[in-house]
Parts: sequence; structure tokens; C-alpha cells
Amino acid sequence: MLALISQSIAQIMSDNSTTQSDTPMDTTGNGEIDNKIPDISNLKISERPAIEDSDSQNNSIDKIVKDENDIRSQIGSDTQSDVSSIEASSISLHHTTLPDNIPPTQKQLLELQHQATKFSLSLDKMLIGMQGNLTDITNISLSCTELYSETINDTCTTIDGSIKSMYLIMTKCEALDKQGEAVDRLAKEVHDINIKLQHLERLYNK
Repeated sequence: MLALISQSIAQIMSDNSTTQSDTPMDTTGNGEIDNKIPDISNLKISERPAIEDSDSQNNSIDKIVKDENDIRSQIGSDTQSDVSSIEASSISLHHTTLPDNIPPTQKQLLELQHQATKFSLSLDKMLIGMQGNLTDITNISLSCTELYSETINDTCTTIDGSIKSMYLIMTKCEALDKQGEAVDRLAKEVHDINIKLQHLERLYNK
């Protein structure tokens, strides 16, 4: 956008300088057009304001284009240097004054170019800030994802350990149950012996 504006302004300035440098054609009494260019070398300095205005306008435009190129060349560094250079360039553009001898239309064009450059710098600064914020958000999101993954892994490990412990307890209980069968057989034998003793005791008492 700035390149198109600069080309348009340069074209308008070149057209104005060409118009101001061209001399009016005099018409003779015979209806013929005299195309002779008058010699302006003998004119006084005060009689040539248009030429001086054109030169100053071209110099002013060259200075603005040079400043804009310098500002653009500063935007290619890292984020912090970009922000500082953009702020410094914005301050310098804010304090830049236009020459007084520029016509109103060209003054408005130059002011428009200044405003477009300032807008572009502000937009670049905003984009750099958004890039930093998005980077921070991405890092935070990655940290949250890693923490969530670690939590799930720890939970799964704990659950696996609990399941293994439960199976181990069940195995021990089954082994203890098998060992208790001998105790049951011994208790049954003791009960049978007790019954036989009671029977012998009744026979003895008779």
C-alpha cells in the first residue's frame, strides 16, 4: 500500500514539475504558434519561484522516501529491536514537519503518506505484540497439555499398582483357604473322637 502511495505521489510531483517547467506557447498575429522556449537564465531568483518550489518538493519527497526505506529496513530484526525501532520511527515521524513552500494539494498528499507510514508502523507493532502473545499462549497450552499427560500417566500407574495388589491378595486368600482344609479335617476327626468317648462313657456307667 505504501509503495503504491509513494509511486502515485512521485508521479503527481513529476507531472506538476513538468507542468511548471513548461513555458506557455505564444500565438502570433498570423495564427501560428511560436514554440520557442524563452531563456530563463537571465531571470532573477525572485522571478523563478516555481523552479525552486519544484526542487524543494522533489528534495522533500526524496527525504520522505529515504526515511521510509530506513524505517522499513529496521523492521527485519528480532521482536524487541523491532518494537524499539518502530517506536523511535513513530516519534521521528510525529515530529517531522513539512516545508512551507509546498502547495496545499501536495501538502495533503505528503501528510497522507505520513499518516499511512505511521499507520503501517502501528500495525507492525500490533502484529509483533500479537505474535508475542500468541507465542506465550502456545507455550502455556503446551505446558498444560504436558501436565495433563503426566497426571494421566501417574493415575494409570497408580491404578495398575492397585489392581496388581488386589490380585496378589486374592492369590494369598486362595492359598490360605487351601491350607484351611486340613484344619477342617482335623476338627471333624476330633468331633468323631468326642462322640466315641461319650458312647464309651455311657456303656461304662451301665
